[in-house]
Amino acid sequence: MPRVASAAPAPPRAAGAGQWRRCAAHPKAASDWFCVRCNAGYCGACPQRVSQAAICPGCDGPLTPAADRLAHEAKARDRARSMRDEVAFILRYPLVDVAGYAMLAVFVGICRVVAAMGGGGGMGALLTQGVLMAYSFSALTKTAGGDRKAFMPQIDNPLDLALPLRLGFAAVVISAGPLLATLLFTPAETLVASSSYEAVAHAQEPAPAAADETGDEGEELAADEAEQGPDAAAAPEPGFEAYEPEPTGVPAWAWLLFAVSFVWFLAYSPIALIAAGLSRSVLQTLNPLVGLHAIQTMGATYWHAAALYTGLTLVQVVVGSLLEWIPLAGVFLRTFPDCYLSLCIGATLGLAVFKKGPELGYD
Repeated sequence: MPRVASAAPAPPRAAGAGQWRRCAAHPKAASDWFCVRCNAGYCGACPQRVSQAAICPGCDGPLTPAADRLAHEAKARDRARSMRDEVAFILRYPLVDVAGYAMLAVFVGICRVVAAMGGGGGMGALLTQGVLMAYSFSALTKTAGGDRKAFMPQIDNPLDLALPLRLGFAAVVISAGPLLATLLFTPAETLVASSSYEAVAHAQEPAPAAADETGDEGEELAADEAEQGPDAAAAPEPGFEAYEPEPTGVPAWAWLLFAVSFVWFLAYSPIALIAAGLSRSVLQTLNPLVGLHAIQTMGATYWHAAALYTGLTLVQVVVGSLLEWIPLAGVFLRTFPDCYLSLCIGATLGLAVFKKGPELGYD
């Protein structure tokens, strides 16, 4: 009796969206492998084996694990979501690791209290802003890579912790540096200028005339002034010029410098963090051209993220200002909303990079 040959696998059929999850040759079996060329799935019995590789029975191309294909489709769905659809996730993001969020807020709060008690307000602001930027950067890089479940740097890996700190401080320098410099140095300059004006004014004031005990010369001077009229007393003496004291308030250029540096801080902070996340280089983070190129590439997605960033920043400023009215504890308490909103900002910018990852080469 002739031997019957075993049935060959059926030729692969074109798979629609999600249909590849069933084997093309055995529809009742789930797919363990996926062929990019055939857009079809295969169960574990179908692939040909060459060394450790799985080969497609239809086109002899390499097969990829079905789990990788599932992850790819999930990433494509997340990228297709608009930034508006991500608002709920952004607001939940800092609470995916409550312990990590609490540790960050307590650390930043202690730094602020110590800086306030020691009088190092400027350096304390720079330190705390750098730490917040570092964690924002960590949240940005994780969400930009598709990780929606963590924002804490790996503390057991010094390199993973040092890189966000370096790049976070670089982002602070390029974005908040002009504003901090204005706040630190402009008041001193205006104070010196105001003091010099007042000193010159006092130096040129005429000394009051001593009263004449006999009254004879005083009566003659009073008679002469009465004959010359009321304007004679205000007229300067021959050989002396009238002095008009300079205004002693803050000059207009100082207000303009503050306004420009504040607008730069608001506008460039998100760009600096994105440049840090894309380049992972301190020098590239300090280069504004890197951030501007990212804006051009991301297009409308960036501006949607920037609008969310601006709203979160305004909330951060208002809530922080209100909490600082609380005596003693206000400086510490404001770190909790600051840390929460900083992580939200990092997630917002990271999602914007994630959605434009192929265009930015960050995939």
